[in-house]
Amino acid sequence: VTVENLKTKKKQKFEIGTVIVATGFIPFRPYGYYAYGESPDIVTLAELQELPPNDQLLKPSDGKPVKTIAFIGCVGSREPGVKGHEHCSRYCCTATSKAAADLRVRTEEVLILYQDIRTYGKGHEEFYRLARRQHVVFSKFPREEKPAITVKNGKIHMKWRDELADQELIFQPDLLVLASAMIPPEDIAETAKMFGLTRSGDGFFNPEHIKLAPLTTHTAGVMIAGASQAAKNASESVIDASGAAAKAVGLMAKGEVEIESTVSHVIPELCSSCHTCVTVCPYGAINMDETVDPSVAFVTEAKCHGCGTCAAACPSSAIIMYHSTDNQIMTMVEAYLCSPAQLEGGEPQ
Repeated sequence: VTVENLKTKKKQKFEIGTVIVATGFIPFRPYGYYAYGESPDIVTLAELQELPPNDQLLKPSDGKPVKTIAFIGCVGSREPGVKGHEHCSRYCCTATSKAAADLRVRTEEVLILYQDIRTYGKGHEEFYRLARRQHVVFSKFPREEKPAITVKNGKIHMKWRDELADQELIFQPDLLVLASAMIPPEDIAETAKMFGLTRSGDGFFNPEHIKLAPLTTHTAGVMIAGASQAAKNASESVIDASGAAAKAVGLMAKGEVEIESTVSHVIPELCSSCHTCVTVCPYGAINMDETVDPSVAFVTEAKCHGCGTCAAACPSSAIIMYHSTDNQIMTMVEAYLCSPAQLEGGEPQ
């Protein structure tokens, strides 16, 4: 593999036997949500953390101290039917509660609008309790009736219905913070293609098995860790990274590993260069050899799982399965259906 240093532009080649994919996430930029982008005083939770440190929290628009602040949770998360945004980002409730509790001592009023509060994880509930003790106001809004945010003359106006009080409420914060979703990096499709990885509906990488093999993938020697597999907090990501590293060390300690014997094989003379096998392979194990004309398909055996999808789909019968050819399968079928006398060429009994 060739690795390029993005700063020095120097390239260096390495021989590798295992890969740990830890591509992380990027915070969702919620344009189209809650007037984001219409005022510099409407920011995401990630952008709040990037504001210049100061004894007082200052408004990005005019530098004046922030007296009132509002948070809105689940921005771009838990949206049924919206591709890539149906998942819970998991960290938002805890991070919002902690940020609200920290800022409460520097402001006059802090409000959190939420659909549900999910401060899961060891010790995370304490952040919610701390915010309550600091007199942070929590208000639950209906899932089907989002808060209405407008910006008039540089001021932010909020209107929503409190589901528990069943009342229409209004608020005018100096700063509005949106707890936006964790989403995969923009180039994750390229990474998936490179390593033959599959992706879930939320766009992150699929593990080999969510319970039994959460760190390995369907591509032998490739592990995933942290937020490359799903939206996770820092402590979960560290645990994943330790487990993936242990898996990688275990493979490297062996020196060599055995792969499945039943893998696909392309007969070049029969290949019609139709690309059907490349399209249907669920593991990205088949590519086209462009060094010959016309190009022919070839199988990367380390990626192949011997599922036979390509062999079944090939219109030219140019793909066979090692140790599972048509003749071998028919022989097994005959052995199962025919009597011993028939197998020896005799008449059926």
